[in-house]
Amino acid sequence: MNWKNNLILKRSLFVLIVTFSIFLFLASILLGLALYDEYKQYQNVASEKQEREQELQETLIKKELLRQEISPTRIRRAITYKLHNKPLFQDHIMIATQDSNSETEEPLFIGEERTGMPQWLDDEHILFTSYCGTACQGVYLINVRNKEAKLATLSFTFSDTNTWETHFSDWFGKKFQFPGLLGDIGTEFSNDNFYLVFRKKDQLDNDSGKRRLLFTGGTLIEQ
Repeated sequence: MNWKNNLILKRSLFVLIVTFSIFLFLASILLGLALYDEYKQYQNVASEKQEREQELQETLIKKELLRQEISPTRIRRAITYKLHNKPLFQDHIMIATQDSNSETEEPLFIGEERTGMPQWLDDEHILFTSYCGTACQGVYLINVRNKEAKLATLSFTFSDTNTWETHFSDWFGKKFQFPGLLGDIGTEFSNDNFYLVFRKKDQLDNDSGKRRLLFTGGTLIEQ
């Protein structure tokens, strides 16, 4: 009987060893599959992260400094950049402002390449021209504090007396009319007053006269 019991014991032990070996084999397979799945997930996350970083890099503003303009009392500056971001902002113009006591630039306006260079009308307003057609020109006025933008129109007509006339519909609902072609727009700061200036050019592109409008912050007054 003892040899039979030993045989049964050996067989049971063999079955137990085989079963345990199979269990270990299956466990190693499952562990391998789990590790492979984790690895694939890691690869996917890394790939998605790389794609996001690439997209972010493509959306970062690539800009070229064109000009800086200091406000009349030197408390701010207007900065003009040319953008080189394809395809949305290729060859566009961006205007930003910066306080003299700050290193942060505040984007103010993005427009097409024909956007004019900004000029300070006072310490809180900048103006610049925009294209609107063959015989007219848009003139934007932007409050740099609250970002409010207003658009005026400068146009030119040939009168019945065979002379040119300049028409300016301002940002506050007023209309001005000047004889001649006064298409060169500028600003002046004199005796604590701020002026919008229209300069007349001769055939040699020299100044041959000007008209000034006093800017009070909420209206223009002809001088």
